[in-house]
Amino acid sequence: LNEAERLTKLGSWEWHLEDNSLEWSDGMFRILELEKDKKPDFNSFFDYVPPEQKEEIQKVILDHVNARSSYEIEFRIISPQGGLKHVRATGHPVINNFGAIKSYTGTMQDITAQKNHELELREKNQELLDSNKNLEQFAYIASHDLQEPLRKIRAFGGRLEQKYEGVLDEKGIDYLDRMRSAAERMQVLINDLLKYSRVARNNKPFELTDLNPIVNGVLTDLEAAIQERGARIEVGELPHITGDDLQLRQLFQNLISNAIKFVPSDRVPEIAIWSERCNKDDMQKWNGMEDDEYYCLHFRDNGIGVDQKYKERIFGLFERLHGRGEFTGTGIGLAICQKVVQNHGGQITLESEKDNGTTFKVILPKGNVELVNV
Repeated sequence: LNEAERLTKLGSWEWHLEDNSLEWSDGMFRILELEKDKKPDFNSFFDYVPPEQKEEIQKVILDHVNARSSYEIEFRIISPQGGLKHVRATGHPVINNFGAIKSYTGTMQDITAQKNHELELREKNQELLDSNKNLEQFAYIASHDLQEPLRKIRAFGGRLEQKYEGVLDEKGIDYLDRMRSAAERMQVLINDLLKYSRVARNNKPFELTDLNPIVNGVLTDLEAAIQERGARIEVGELPHITGDDLQLRQLFQNLISNAIKFVPSDRVPEIAIWSERCNKDDMQKWNGMEDDEYYCLHFRDNGIGVDQKYKERIFGLFERLHGRGEFTGTGIGLAICQKVVQNHGGQITLESEKDNGTTFKVILPKGNVELVNV
């Protein structure tokens, strides 16, 4: 037992209520860095608790004694050498034959390393959050500031073409075409970066939102692309959820436009969108979410599909699995989708086979739950 306590940085004790005396294992002396002839009683033990915590910890323990209940608390201690440690203490009442509390037994464990590790993780996490905010702000500012010089490039390129069309030879015209094409791609990239930045920086309060008019509005916006490809789109009844309608519109816009775009030209796009309450299997898969509080939205297409080894990578910023000559895009659309879903306290994944379609699955809270922007 002594060796086990040494390995786990644990000590055990018994507190006799009649005379306030304590019995300690060797582990307790090791934690407090005391010689064995320095064993304190219940009151003098609190001399090792920092003054600002002493009264609070005493009260918590005595309240549990009065309630005849067990306790588990965390606090700090200061060793005689001045070392500060974090400990976790548990206590359990021992009842005698007459139903009275005879004593308390319990343990105390040195959790300083764990607490230091938690603090380090919190600091690293805060650094990451600060870094992400700085990057998002930089992306927004850079994208915004790039708009004006890009407009000039496109404007003067147009003037060159109009004024000197008869002067430029075939190579000159080719150069202008390449410049115009590059400027257009740059404009699309800037617009997508601005969309991502707006989603990432969003702090608008969420409201009860009907997803049906949102998807209908998106289908109206995409009418030209739908008619051009002859796409067949079936939409089931969608739920009301708590959210931001503008962000959710971006989610639907990106998923539906991708479902149309990533279908081979010799194939008619077929898209199905429906929702259902998440079942218990879904909830276990999604980290213990409660099945009566979430909806699963499905977006199924018959496109080129995605190799399963790319199912996580595909949501990364600027990730493209195909050459620009095959399919247009900046690789930001799915990153925006993931950010929107995260902002709504949900998750997104996909099921797909190469050349056999893809089903995106979006799990979102239906409402009346805590929603935190990420």
